[in-house]
Amino acid sequence: MITDILERIENKTLPLPSMPIAVARCMALLRENDFSLRQAARVIEKDPLLASRVLAVSNSVTFGGLAPVRNIVQAAIRLGADNLRLVLFEVVASHLFVSVDDDIRATCDVLWQHSRAVASTSRHLTLVVGAGDPSEAYLAGLLHDVGKPIVLSLLGNAENPLFEGADVRLDPDTLMAIVQDCHRLVGAALAKNWLLPETVVSSVANCSAYDEREPCSIVNCVRLANALAKEAGPYVGPAPATDLHEVVRAGQSTLHLTDDDLNGMRNELRDASDEGGAEPEAVGEL
Repeated sequence: MITDILERIENKTLPLPSMPIAVARCMALLRENDFSLRQAARVIEKDPLLASRVLAVSNSVTFGGLAPVRNIVQAAIRLGADNLRLVLFEVVASHLFVSVDDDIRATCDVLWQHSRAVASTSRHLTLVVGAGDPSEAYLAGLLHDVGKPIVLSLLGNAENPLFEGADVRLDPDTLMAIVQDCHRLVGAALAKNWLLPETVVSSVANCSAYDEREPCSIVNCVRLANALAKEAGPYVGPAPATDLHEVVRAGQSTLHLTDDDLNGMRNELRDASDEGGAEPEAVGEL
């Protein structure tokens, strides 16, 4: 089954989620040199889910003290192009971490909380060490585990092409072993299909190990952020404390961070976890 998944990635025949039309149109507009936030807003207005999220972020505590915005054009202008991109991707990504299966849905909920924590911490680390664009770091952290819900969805659907019509039921250990073995390649394939920045694709594909050739990089920030978020919990899958300690220490050395730097991020993650999975950081603050 793993071989089949990997072959389908190579042959570009693995069924991957497509980007919603409204988001794709907005992203195309925002990639143009003379892009117009007003044009993007007109597209967003036609999608109630996107519109409500854009309004919510533009009126969040991040912009406290500013007059509330009442329409999408004002919201888009307040957010700016970079933040608007992230709001759109966050809405899209959140829909990948869902399932009609009760057990898989519970797993996806935890994965989503973890991914948002990694996104916030990746952004923070990138700012601290000057590793690159903090908005790309946030997106890379948000999507670093995106292959997991995709593979879970595939394996939880007995009618999908992987099973060739057979009625297959996998035990939880086998299911998670398959997910762990191929989720990075699946996530990277999705990131490429969605034309995301190369730093995001590389982080999704390679954040299981530090890049010693380029120590101050987004992929290394995501790697360390992932370990710190696992420490704080919640998380799905094995996360032995000894292994996490080694990963964190290696990341601290690679990125030249102080103990105070690490402790500050740990405190933020624990506070977010204690609040029951509240948003680690409003996207509008990016």
